[in-house]
This record gives sequence, C-alpha cells and structure tokens, in this order.
Amino acid sequence: LQGRYPSQLFVDSKASELLDEQSGELKSGDNCTRTFPGIGYSGSMGKSGDKQVSYGDSGGASRILHVCDYDKEEQELAFYCPKVSQFERNVGCEIFDEKNANERHSGWNQELTWIDRKDGKGKVSVNAKMQSRQNNHPTIKPISLIKQLAILFKLPKEIEQKVYIPFCGVFSEIIGFLKAGYNEEKIFACEINKDYINIGKARLKHWKEYDFKIENMSRKKKEEIKIQKLW
Repeated sequence: LQGRYPSQLFVDSKASELLDEQSGELKSGDNCTRTFPGIGYSGSMGKSGDKQVSYGDSGGASRILHVCDYDKEEQELAFYCPKVSQFERNVGCEIFDEKNANERHSGWNQELTWIDRKDGKGKVSVNAKMQSRQNNHPTIKPISLIKQLAILFKLPKEIEQKVYIPFCGVFSEIIGFLKAGYNEEKIFACEINKDYINIGKARLKHWKEYDFKIENMSRKKKEEIKIQKLW
C-alpha cells in the first residue's frame, strides 16, 4: 500500500477547503530518481539511481488527507457489549472437531475450581482444565462491536470505500463490516493460519444463510434442541 504523511488524518470538507486556501496549488514530484544512496537501515533506504515512488499529482494540501463530512445523525459513541458467547463463537463450526491444545495459539479456555484462602482473604483458583472448542481462536471480537465501529467509519454511498483487514483471524471483522452494509467485493483480508481461514469461511457462510442475524440462528438452535428432546 502507498501512503503519505499524515495519511491517517481525517478532516471534513470545510477544514479541507481552509487548508487548500492556505497552501495554494501544489504539485508533487514525478519520475523521481535518487542522486545518492539512503543513509541507515543497512542501505535499505535505496541506492543512487533507484526510481522513487512518486505521484505527480497537483492540488491543495488536503489531497493527502482523508476528507469526509461528519454524519448529521447522532451516533452512540459509548457502546457496551459482553464478551463473545460460546454460541456466537461456535455457531457454524459444527463440522470441525473440538480442540483443546494451545497449538499455534489455537486458543483455550480454563475451567477453574475455586477454594477459600487459608488467610480468609478471598478465594484462589486450583485445578485448571482446558475446555475444548470447535472454534478455538483465542481472541475473538464481538461481532456487534465490530458492526458498531464499522458504522462510525462508513462513508456516503457515492464514495467507493475499500476495507483492508490484516490478521483477520476467524472473520469476525469481515462479518461485522458486512452486517454494517459494506460491499463484500471491497473488503480485502489476509490471514496466515489455514485453520483460522477454514473456520472463518464456515462462520461467514453460516451468517450469510441467516441474513447476518444471530437471533435467527439462536431460534433455529432452540428448535433443534426441542426436536432432540422429543426423540
């Protein structure tokens, strides 16, 4: 990815117009070539004669910033949600075997037995056991939280918005952005762990089948439990 300093600064259209008035018309260099080698980082900054990344564009200073107007509607900036439930964690992952080993940070949950301290000051845990899971990623984010964050960063429909998700794990961020109404074709993600990718694909497929509504999945699960009890 190519970026410019300060590439992560957001301003609204009024602020961008003011910046452009102050800076005037500017032009970036084009087809730049190093005349001497870079100093530091064992020569990794470039050698003499190397072609440099350049833009060759023109405009005001705001062109290197993210320009977007604030939403007229009020947003709830304070948002509370609990940790991911076992249902949300494992739904859609029924095809996988349960794992309880912490293989390559595959994740585990401890079941603790608590006993009273000898000095009478509270309790202490003993006999920790690892609980097996079908989705054993250690740090799953609540999809409701991801959706709320995605809404805050959503741009107007006329703007083509792309989303890049590094270390996407088991696709919680992807599902959350899709629930917020983002275009799936404009979401790009990467993950190195094949097990997480397979789990993420299964989760995403399941959420799509239920129109991204966990209450629909929960209702279906309760119906299945009732049927099992009848038999």
